[in-house]
Amino acid sequence: MTHPTHFTSPKARLRLSPENPVLGRLDGAWWPRSDDLETELATILPIADERLHGVERVCYRLPDWTEAHRTAWFGRHRVHLDGYNFQAAATVRLVGPEATLVLAVVPAHTDPDVAEWEMDAALDRNERRSADELSHAAGPAGRARVAERAAASQWETDGGWEPVASAG
Repeated sequence: MTHPTHFTSPKARLRLSPENPVLGRLDGAWWPRSDDLETELATILPIADERLHGVERVCYRLPDWTEAHRTAWFGRHRVHLDGYNFQAAATVRLVGPEATLVLAVVPAHTDPDVAEWEMDAALDRNERRSADELSHAAGPAGRARVAERAAASQWETDGGWEPVASAG
C-alpha cells in the first residue's frame, strides 16, 4: 500500500489526502477519541477550515454519535450539525462554501494498529472500498497484526534466539 502525502494532526488524529482528490474517493480519515461529535469536531474543524475556507455544515450518521445540537459554535464560527440515518456509515461530510470533504471515521474504541491500517487504507488512491467496508475489513487484518506484534514482542522478551543444533 502506498502512503499518500497528507496533512496530519496527532491531536486530532486526522489525515487528509492531497488537495487534488480522486472523484468518488474519501478525502481523509479521522479517528476521534469519543463518540461526542461536538467535542471531537473542535479538534478537526480548524484543520478542515483551512482546506475548505470555512466549514458551514457537518453531516453525520445519527447512530454513530451521541446526541448533538443542531447548531454549534466553534470559536467565532457557527456550524450546522445535520444528523441523518441515511448518511453513509463510518463517514462525516464537512461542507464549506465551495467544497466538501468526506472523511472515513474510525470508531473511537478501535485498537491503534487496526485504526492505523484503516486510516492508511482510506487514503490509498487504489483503494475502492467504502469507509464502512474498510471498517469491516480492518477487523481481522488488524487483529492478525496485533497478534503478530505480540508474538514478536514475546520473542524479544524471551531473548530472541533459538539454540542451533551443532552439526556433527
